[in-house]
Amino acid sequence: SVRLWNLKSSQSTAILNLPPKSGSPFVAYDPTGKVFAITFLTENSSHIVKLFDAKNYSTGPFATFTIEHTEVANFVSGVHSSVHAETLGKAEWNNLLFSPDESYILVSTKNDGLFFLLDAFDGTLLRCFSHEDFLLTHPSSNMNGNYLYSGHLGHACFTPDGAYVVAGTDNGKVCFWSIHNKTNSKNNNNEEDNVQENGDNMSDEDKEEIKLKEIEHPSHVLEAHTSTVGCVACSPTLGVVAS
Repeated sequence: SVRLWNLKSSQSTAILNLPPKSGSPFVAYDPTGKVFAITFLTENSSHIVKLFDAKNYSTGPFATFTIEHTEVANFVSGVHSSVHAETLGKAEWNNLLFSPDESYILVSTKNDGLFFLLDAFDGTLLRCFSHEDFLLTHPSSNMNGNYLYSGHLGHACFTPDGAYVVAGTDNGKVCFWSIHNKTNSKNNNNEEDNVQENGDNMSDEDKEEIKLKEIEHPSHVLEAHTSTVGCVACSPTLGVVAS
């Protein structure tokens, strides 16, 4: 369940119940505070995203999106084998975040080093972000008999103009992915070529153009840390990122 709280009281003001056997829910408000989203994993490994009016949540969600694990697997199948893609498709989500312009929802996967960008209006799976050091090891290659991941990504955020997603890695890097310019994951040179400086919304034609089954590597990488970068934050007024 998800509880809503009024900070003036020690009692929750509302309880939003989820289907039985659902995974742990995650919640995010949009930048205006007028809408909040809840996502959770169903018993059959499908991801559900529900959007609520913050003032009229008692009437239920005004929009519900279902992202099947097969849809996610198909999306990444251009890079990973079918078995690996199926594993990634069933990966739990552990966070979600609205973009500053409210057009997108960014979700991260638990321990899997991937971010997915969704259309906030219809739930369409648009992009998949990772980085060069992300690896998926087959169970036969390790003693635990499980798929193992390396190159994990930490907490992510959007730049204030909504032009980039920023996240740290477990090997000390700070990565930037361009929202408006697709990066070729197979030929990435970590340089900001043709960077679009503003955060204008993409047209419908542009959205269709980037719906490619490919995991994208960063357009730019900063390297200075000697250990895991667990969290990053962008200044809302200055061109500064803290990591």
